Amino acid sequence: MKFLRLVTSALFVYMSTDGAAQQRLPSFEAHQVDDSFQGPGTAPITTSSKLGKMYRTRLRDGAKKGPNFAGHFTLVAWGCGSSCQEWAIVDARTGQVFDWLLRSTAGAEFYPNSRLVILDSPKLVSEMFGGSIPASCAVCGTPSAYEWTGMEWRPLSGADTARIRKY
Repeated sequence: MKFLRLVTSALFVYMSTDGAAQQRLPSFEAHQVDDSFQGPGTAPITTSSKLGKMYRTRLRDGAKKGPNFAGHFTLVAWGCGSSCQEWAIVDARTGQVFDWLLRSTAGAEFYPNSRLVILDSPKLVSEMFGGSIPASCAVCGTPSAYEWTGMEWRPLSGADTARIRKY
């Protein structure tokens, strides 16, 4: 019994001092954009990309909401299983669908005036659990930050590149 308590305690200390979970995330303000696009977005051009052909209905439905990210882009999400979301990006001005997906466990935090996306952000996880993050959580994911360059995702602060998928 003492051995079990010792192993459990050691595991808790390891999980609570995990470098990825404790890393400092970049700020949205440091990745602001100056331009913005108002009004309805252009319909996604789904025939010119593999991702567009595969997810055309999801992309069309999501793009109808208009730009919600980095000035003139629309992030479109759909479920990919229990505690799994995929995020695609569409240019609201041109309709271009980019062949990149991000994958999250607990959602993505992003803003219309910033190029930064934080997957599984502490803010979203806290909201998911009514204001506090549980000490042990299988569905919380690891916070990871990515910057949209205008053509592709760039991992920041040691973010996991395996969460980026090119079609």
